[in-house]
Amino acid sequence: MGRLLTVADLAMLPERLPSGDVRLELDDGRLVVKPLLTCDQSESLTHVLFVLTDRGEFRGFGESRGRVGIILRKNPDRVVAPYAAFILSRSLPPRKSEEDYLETIP
Repeated sequence: MGRLLTVADLAMLPERLPSGDVRLELDDGRLVVKPLLTCDQSESLTHVLFVLTDRGEFRGFGESRGRVGIILRKNPDRVVAPYAAFILSRSLPPRKSEEDYLETIP
């Protein structure tokens, strides 16, 4: 088993490879490459983000985010990259890492 990656390592990796865009996460320091959304999934995500923004953010319940890295744990580092997230107003303003990933768990 090789060296475990950190949040700083993840931030340095490209989001675009010769084969196309990728979504990267860390699972206890191990790199996980996630597939991109299909066209139908992307359409559904658009609706989810609209609802989060319209019913949540505009009504003062919190803030919505799309395609954001969230640090769940450090040492070993676990970072997930959901396509949509909602941060409740009681957790605002969100904490962010030096690499601009959320440290506040939605």
